[in-house]
Amino acid sequence: MLFKTPVSTTDIEKNKKTTTQVYVNSANKITIIAPINANYAIYNAVGQIIENGSLTSNNQTSNFNFASGVYVVKVNNKSTRVVIK
Repeated sequence: MLFKTPVSTTDIEKNKKTTTQVYVNSANKITIIAPINANYAIYNAVGQIIENGSLTSNNQTSNFNFASGVYVVKVNNKSTRVVIK
């Protein structure tokens, strides 16, 4: 049995384009590009927090030297939260 409602719409919000980027630079340091005052946290593969703080510029590089591996970076501000692996 199929139930239908006449004149029913579903509002799906389009994905908002985020300006947040995270990558490893040539010095093997994590670089975060995000709005100023966004909070960030860097976790290792077992979920331990390695570094966290608040961005003081739009382009900030971590001072921590990371060994090769998988890290999770969470970046959020008042309106957006981004998780990058």
